[in-house]
Amino acid sequence: MVPATHAAHIIEVTAESLQEDLARLEVQKHALERELAAVVAHLDSVQRALSARVFTRTTSRFRGGAQRPWHRSAGARTMRSRSLLGR
Repeated sequence: MVPATHAAHIIEVTAESLQEDLARLEVQKHALERELAAVVAHLDSVQRALSARVFTRTTSRFRGGAQRPWHRSAGARTMRSRSLLGR
């Protein structure tokens, strides 16, 4: 059996180690919170930029602007639907 003074010393060393770990983890937590905030801010700016781009492309189409490059022309869709119907 371990003498009481030795057990007390082990508990004290463990408590000090846990305090150091806690301090390190708190610093790490704050760093991760700052990093997360930066990622969220970047995501928000990307979403705003994409929304603005989609809005610009959508409104330019109604003003007689060029058709969106990712959309097929009406003729291509008609030809595909005719080929699917066997015509």
